[in-house]
Amino acid sequence: MMMVLRFQPGRYIRRRGRDMVLQKKHLIIVCIMMMFCHSDSQSQTLVEIQCGVNVAKLSDPGNLISGVHWKTRLGFIGGISTLLSATENVLIHIGLRYVQKGVKSEWYSLFYGNVEAMLTNQYIELPLYIKVACADFGTQVFVFGGPSFSYLLSSTQTADTQFMGHISQNSKEDYRSYDITCDAGLSTSTPLNEHISLTVSTLYSFGVVHVSRFESDMATRDLRIMIGTSFTIQ
Repeated sequence: MMMVLRFQPGRYIRRRGRDMVLQKKHLIIVCIMMMFCHSDSQSQTLVEIQCGVNVAKLSDPGNLISGVHWKTRLGFIGGISTLLSATENVLIHIGLRYVQKGVKSEWYSLFYGNVEAMLTNQYIELPLYIKVACADFGTQVFVFGGPSFSYLLSSTQTADTQFMGHISQNSKEDYRSYDITCDAGLSTSTPLNEHISLTVSTLYSFGVVHVSRFESDMATRDLRIMIGTSFTIQ
């Protein structure tokens, strides 16, 4: 499991066949969403570009390491989205994002001494949200929510240890190739001119998948703050 530094051969649990099936499912999801983006060419479309910070942690790590102290870590998030008008006050939000998830930990072992470790899982994420306008005082305010589907690009564990110095290892095989989250949040849109607006979003992302391949109930828990711009395509 994460934060247990292992270097011996054969440490990974491999499920290649299952991963191939899951990757095919992800490709199907991508194709459906791309079709969705082009299905309503007659209505007004907004394109939104945002980036920001992801305050990430993993839930329920259990007692895999005695005396461990789990901490949040900051990661980057950025992406592009299409917002399609469903009704006057309702938008369909379809996006493509890059996001860094993970966790930090501090612990002690006889072999490594004091350890400060960090897990970085990098994902490509496909959010599918419903956004509802709830206020307009020159700045529009929206509430939004929906699922996000993520594909794991890479996973790296790094650690600064008392006895062994700095250690870095590839840990992708320790984690499932996908994540699914339920997201909810608030966003604002402030017009800068007729076609361009300044956007700010904050959301909480609740993972529903046990992302570790080992016996653990770890799931992602992220708080995200993003800023960007949107522009209108007629």
